[in-house]
Amino acid sequence: MKIGIVLVTYSMVPEKLFKSIEEKTTHACRWYIHHHGQDQILITPLQTISGKYDARLYLHMFNRGLARSWNDGIGESLTDANDLTLVINDDIEFIEDGFDRFMQFIDASGPDVGLAFLRGIEGNKSPLAGEIRSQDFGCFVISKKAINQIGFFDENFVPAYYEDFDYAWRMAMAGVKKVVDERPLVIHDRGNTTRSDPRLKENIDKYVWLCRHYITKKWGVDTWRINDMYDHPFGNDKYDFRIAWENRHTPYGPGYDRDDLNVLRMLLQGND
Repeated sequence: MKIGIVLVTYSMVPEKLFKSIEEKTTHACRWYIHHHGQDQILITPLQTISGKYDARLYLHMFNRGLARSWNDGIGESLTDANDLTLVINDDIEFIEDGFDRFMQFIDASGPDVGLAFLRGIEGNKSPLAGEIRSQDFGCFVISKKAINQIGFFDENFVPAYYEDFDYAWRMAMAGVKKVVDERPLVIHDRGNTTRSDPRLKENIDKYVWLCRHYITKKWGVDTWRINDMYDHPFGNDKYDFRIAWENRHTPYGPGYDRDDLNVLRMLLQGND
């Protein structure tokens, strides 16, 4: 199979991740790497490791929003006609032949699967060290079927947080099929980005609050309480669960999309 791999990097070069896939897999992989970090010292090593593999590297040099880079990577993978698209955190690595085992699991799950998730071991530096947990949107495969049914991620979630809740809720309401590989196939050094990015660490509570405020406005709740949620985004039946590619930057329009994103992105670029 041809596999597209969407990777957003921040404050490190994820060599272990690259090796855990490229040195073990039997599949043809193409990487779509979006770099959100601001440290100039990472540019050369990222270019070097990208040059070793079939990879496209985009040096944004600021946190433009996780959902935005996920969307760009997924869209490019679809354009390249890859069979599947894996989206993965930069602080995760596969265990032994875990990548190919995950692809085999998805292939065996049938053509109607929209999203596939897996379980993994929490690394030594993770606050959950040693636990085996579902990795949720830290490592998942998204299929053309899911994109056809509910489209792309909501780019109003900047810089991150709750974009995964929103997508999961849209999946559930639209009846998109998901599967979970229960085997621990990865190691996750959870929290590495927050620990190593001073600007993100300093402002994380504010960013979480802003995204929580938006998701509560959109769905009426900020946690998984299906019975209390709106039936449609913003309680407005003119909106369905799908975000089309051409609408991904402003999916809902004035009065619904966040109006603070330009200022927020300037702050994330360091233009205080």
